[in-house]
Parts: sequence; C-alpha cells; structure tokens
Amino acid sequence: TQECFAAEAQRRLRDLLPAGSIAWVATDSQKRDARGRWLMYVWGADGRLANYLLAVDGYVRVASTPPNSRLNEVFTEAQRTARAQFGGIWGVCLD
Repeated sequence: TQECFAAEAQRRLRDLLPAGSIAWVATDSQKRDARGRWLMYVWGADGRLANYLLAVDGYVRVASTPPNSRLNEVFTEAQRTARAQFGGIWGVCLD
C-alpha cells in the first residue's frame, strides 16, 4: 500500500533531483535497512540536503534506523518545524 503523501513526496524529490542531475550521497553506519532499502543522505548539485528539505517541508516522516543516526537530530527538528506549521503530511495525514 502507498503511504499518505507518497506521490507528493516523489514529485518533490524529482523537483529537487531531476533526472540526469548530479547528486552526492553518503551512508551512515549501514548501507541498507532490514528490508533491503538503501539508507543514504542525498545532496543535490546546489549543495542542499534533500532528506532535510523533504522533512522540513512536511513530505516525509522521519524514521530513525539505529545505528544510523548521524543526522537524526537535524531531521527530527525539521519534522517538528513542518508539524508546527501543519505542512505537508502533517496537514492532511493522521499520525
């Protein structure tokens, strides 16, 4: 099943990282989670951290995947900001 706001988040990610654009990625302690999904921090060619932008604009819920926690506080604060403004998923989706 598709999660609430998934289509909007995918569109926003394509806006941030258009096909053919340059992106930089870094992993934390682990490269994949238990379900085999890649765990990466992604910066666009403009130097902005896509993970952060998706969180602060309310496109995603922050999911901590220990021991991958290098930027967890940054993302959690971004989510708090979005939630306080009722942006994105916080304005339309149930917790």
